[in-house]
Amino acid sequence: MVYDDPNISFVRTLYRYGFLHVVYVYCSHEKVIHGGAFLNCGPDVVKRNIEEHFDDAQPTFYENTSAFAKNSSLHGLRFVGDDRLSLYERGFFFVSFLIAVLFSCNFIYEVYMEWVATPVIIGINPDLTYINEIPFPAITICNMNQALAGKVQNIKNGSTEFAMLRLLCGRKPPINSKNVTKDWLLFQKFIVDVAQPCSKMLVSCRYGSDEMNCSHLFRTVVTDEGLCCAFNLIDTKFMYKNANMIDHFAAFNPPNITAVDWSPEEGYEPNLPPNFYPRSAAGVGKSMGLSLVLDAQVDEYYCSSTNGVGFKALLHNPAEIPDIANYGISLQVGHEVGVTITPDIADASYLLRNMERKYRQCMFSNEAQLNYYATYTRRNCEMECEAKLHRERCDCVQYYMPHIEPNANVCGLSDMKCSDSVRYKTHKTSEELYQCSEECIPACFELGFSTNIYSSRLSHKQFLISDKPIQSMSEQYAEDNIVAVHFYYTERAFRSHTKQQFVGFTEFLSDTGGLMGLFLGFSVLSIVEIIYYILIRPYFATQRYNASVKYKRLVSNRQTGLPPTYQANLQYVARRYKRTIGFGKTLSK
Repeated sequence: MVYDDPNISFVRTLYRYGFLHVVYVYCSHEKVIHGGAFLNCGPDVVKRNIEEHFDDAQPTFYENTSAFAKNSSLHGLRFVGDDRLSLYERGFFFVSFLIAVLFSCNFIYEVYMEWVATPVIIGINPDLTYINEIPFPAITICNMNQALAGKVQNIKNGSTEFAMLRLLCGRKPPINSKNVTKDWLLFQKFIVDVAQPCSKMLVSCRYGSDEMNCSHLFRTVVTDEGLCCAFNLIDTKFMYKNANMIDHFAAFNPPNITAVDWSPEEGYEPNLPPNFYPRSAAGVGKSMGLSLVLDAQVDEYYCSSTNGVGFKALLHNPAEIPDIANYGISLQVGHEVGVTITPDIADASYLLRNMERKYRQCMFSNEAQLNYYATYTRRNCEMECEAKLHRERCDCVQYYMPHIEPNANVCGLSDMKCSDSVRYKTHKTSEELYQCSEECIPACFELGFSTNIYSSRLSHKQFLISDKPIQSMSEQYAEDNIVAVHFYYTERAFRSHTKQQFVGFTEFLSDTGGLMGLFLGFSVLSIVEIIYYILIRPYFATQRYNASVKYKRLVSNRQTGLPPTYQANLQYVARRYKRTIGFGKTLSK
């Protein structure tokens, strides 16, 4: 390759002074490099290509905006930038474009307000939930009698036991009676000792089509109604974070039945043993449900939680302790009662996890940590909240409340006024002081049960009856003490209610894009155009400006050693581009 050729020397000079990119740009119609050597690209080619390039790019702010308007894909904007149209014509299209922008913004605002105002919608799940996929409801039954007369008749007036008995029965204490124990375990043990045990309450039990030992189905629990018998609760090691507080109860270890964990959100474990609890339904109909014969032992009544005799029962989530006193249904003695069960199942779309809690108004299990209960439900949260309020305002907690602190005292007779005030205010919807209902929002996955109840009187005067335990009783005793009750499903499958996003981000984006496309012809590429005219085009204009400055310096340098022909060509370039090159920048002579 001969490098003393004038054309090659010109290109080599540009390269020597840092203008290799200029060689590529302004020799764009020639082959520049081959095998590491520069090929022919003469000064005439450079001058012609430089002139053509800079004549097409005069990027002042006005010219850049005008170029965007002429080349934009937005509807009507190219007519605004068309300088061949009259000012009135361009103004007409500009006003039309502004009106289209205003209309699109108005409709987009309405879509946004709908997104904010209605973030969640509750619909019916199209997939069926079968009764063997969820637990049979937990059923807690309490005798309205709080204490057996035969066990408390010898308690002396003024003793600690008498004070605890008055507290258990909800009676006002004597004026000078303040010596009730503050010991948590001692008070609950007293309740267990004086109340009717489950072995006496439950005469017979049948689950599914099998007669079963009632002690294998029910366990003892303490509720706000006193001592009660609970069926199908999850095991204490899964219900509580610390199960030591109920060590004084008889251990519930039914033979050949395995305790498994369950929660409304996670459901059952993947691989279940053959026999487990909490049990799922055995089938539909009364013959496949839970049938019980209960004995109230009316002759042993000492104090009743109501104005009559009988039992209270409540169907509830197996992972929570119920509020029997406020929500229990009454089972009258001398009656056979049928209770049909309908599960109320609530679940949630996984997309709700990405939504703020204040909008979805529900809690996932991994978001809330209770101090006492292992599973978050609204009822469990409210129980803990009420216990905290008692602890803060009365310096004690009720005997049936969660033992949230190791050193918490049981509310005694002297604390009854304070405790009643707190309980009243926590259940009063208009009260603003205690907001457990706001603190404890519903869980996103919930399981509840609604019931329909029918009953008929017990009698076996002139006919045989089906329950053998009742057949062996006298007619009078059965009418005065016995309740036969049946709990069962009437359907094999139910539909849950699903919380899901009403307007998610994808829907909002598609609605917004549709409106902007309808009114303006806007698309994602329109954003690319805007970025180009705001950032990319000015950047390369600045690069061209800097290159022109270097050309000027190169021309003014008399030490270049270029022949006069090339000096004249470079001076021509400098003269041509002393006008504006960038945004407001000019090249001096």
